[in-house]
Amino acid sequence: MADHQGAETPPSHEEVEETLRSTRWPLFDGHVEGVVLRDEDFQLLVSHPRNPETVAVTYAWPDRSLTGPSTGEPQTSLAHWVHEIDMDLAEMFATESTDQLKGLLDPETGFRVVPLPRPWFVL
Repeated sequence: MADHQGAETPPSHEEVEETLRSTRWPLFDGHVEGVVLRDEDFQLLVSHPRNPETVAVTYAWPDRSLTGPSTGEPQTSLAHWVHEIDMDLAEMFATESTDQLKGLLDPETGFRVVPLPRPWFVL
């Protein structure tokens, strides 16, 4: 996988999709069932023992600095950026209420979307 830190352009959607699909998700104790690609973002389709129904979790495409979705820190590679999503999913499904994990129906996709907690670095 390419090192994108300091690159003039962010990784392509195809590179991100390939990395997401090949990731083993060592921290998240649920199951990543698929990826829905959209122009402005993508959704990971996941299930978890606390909520076995498949739900979608939405993430923005990475920027050229590979700002980590969990820590807000630039990552050195696309694989490290995806590892941040793994950390994010693990924390969210371990700590959020089961009602929150059921998500809200997105009429556009037909999936229930679990809202991400606001990252601490955005405060």
